[in-house]
Amino acid sequence: MNASANLEKLGKKKIDGSNVIKKYTDFLKKSIVWSIINVELNNRNHFLGLMNRFECCFSQLITSTVSGFVMHLCYSFTDRIFRKQIENGVVPVMFESLLSTHGDEIGMIEDMWFVMQHLNSLSVEFVQSQKNEVEILKVVGDIYEPRVLLSLPDPIYSTVHHRQGQLIRFKGLFFSHGINEQQTIAYTMNETGLQERICEKFLGDLESYIKDYVTPHETLFPAHQAQGLALNVVQLRNLFKATKKNKSHQFIALAEQIGRDIGCVRFTSCKSAKDRTSMSVTYEYCNVLTKLHGLPTEQFTDLLEQFRRDGARYENTFKNIGSYKYSFNKLQRTMLPSVYKPPPGTFGDGQT
Repeated sequence: MNASANLEKLGKKKIDGSNVIKKYTDFLKKSIVWSIINVELNNRNHFLGLMNRFECCFSQLITSTVSGFVMHLCYSFTDRIFRKQIENGVVPVMFESLLSTHGDEIGMIEDMWFVMQHLNSLSVEFVQSQKNEVEILKVVGDIYEPRVLLSLPDPIYSTVHHRQGQLIRFKGLFFSHGINEQQTIAYTMNETGLQERICEKFLGDLESYIKDYVTPHETLFPAHQAQGLALNVVQLRNLFKATKKNKSHQFIALAEQIGRDIGCVRFTSCKSAKDRTSMSVTYEYCNVLTKLHGLPTEQFTDLLEQFRRDGARYENTFKNIGSYKYSFNKLQRTMLPSVYKPPPGTFGDGQT
């Protein structure tokens, strides 16, 4: 019996707490990810465990998204693109995963992908505040349709183009591209199907967002800029097709650039957000400095190494494990793409 039939069967049964289970069952029916999860729904404990797993993961996604959104409110509320997003009521949120599709990290990728399908159920409502700070008042609704009330000081509340009572929703854009030695094994053993499906959907969602919210707004995105974005997405798709079985820092870097160009709230993560993440964000620092601030090409590598030796990401290793070392051994370092290799003396065997 397939999953859909099992869901129908479960929905018709009378079980204690049936309203909760039926609500969650209907919720799962809408998820495209459900078709690839092999769960024995006759085992009620397993099903309730799945519910608990979703709630744990989605609550973390809510925290990340709202935190990033508040940062944009505090530091980018005068930005034309961000203000237009508020006016439209849709803010794009891009999550970049560096997890591998071999070993235990597969479950982490599945969790991230699953909850990202439901990010559009999260909404934010603005409330005018008498205080001079942005404040999260409370979360109302439930885990299936949460709404966060944000209290805004008058300067911000008056500046953003926002209709009274309008809810702000989020467009999730999620891609995953492994870069470590486990991903090398995944490519060798042809275990990249999950990553490919995620990236295919990411590209489709990106194209859809640009069509709906970039192309129609010529005053915000002039024709040449909108055309440039469209060409970058085409290039990104070509990179994806050409490097399905290879690690591609070009794919990651171009996806990051597109995310910045359309004003995404952006996140980068691996397993601990300490080692692979540090290599990725420091590389992005230098790409931003080159594109927007004219960093000379001949200084790129030296500055990249400096960020990794003395920057905030290096300090983060000490806060995480009590040692100034990225947790890569020599073998793991050799398996990383060249732009993600930590400088000599900054890495060593260590816990995550």
